[in-house]
Parts: sequence; C-alpha cells; structure tokens
Amino acid sequence: DDQYGFTDVLIITGSKDTVYSQKMAAQTTSIYDGSKVQTHVQQGKGHGMIGSREEMQTVMEFLSKRLVRRMSSMEDMSEK
Repeated sequence: DDQYGFTDVLIITGSKDTVYSQKMAAQTTSIYDGSKVQTHVQQGKGHGMIGSREEMQTVMEFLSKRLVRRMSSMEDMSEK
C-alpha cells in the first residue's frame, strides 16, 4: 500500500551520455522513493532515443509489470 500514491519511474541513460549522465540519473533517483525507481544504463550509448531491442525490452518489461490489462467486453457487463 502506497499512502502517497507515488508512481513508478523508469530512468534510461547511456554509459556515454554527456547530456543526461549516470550521475544525473542517480541524482534524479534520489528525488523519488528508491523502491519506485528502476534505472537502466545502456552500455556504449550516448544521448538519444530508444534505438535497440534491449532498450525497448526494458521499457516493455517495466510497463508490463505495472499496467493492468482491461477487458473492454466485460466492462459493459458490470453496468447492467
């Protein structure tokens, strides 16, 4: 039970990122409840958008553990 309703946070940075460095990612992490933050460092990558299967897999795994699948066909049934 999270009494304050903090949301989970995924931070992705590259090991060669000079714009948003690993140090900055660690500072950002310290702002949040550490149990709610997942950090991923993409080795060999600088600053940029998701560009590899590994990075996308990290995002998808993060989201799949937190998003609830809703069955829209059953939602209508609850109102009857």
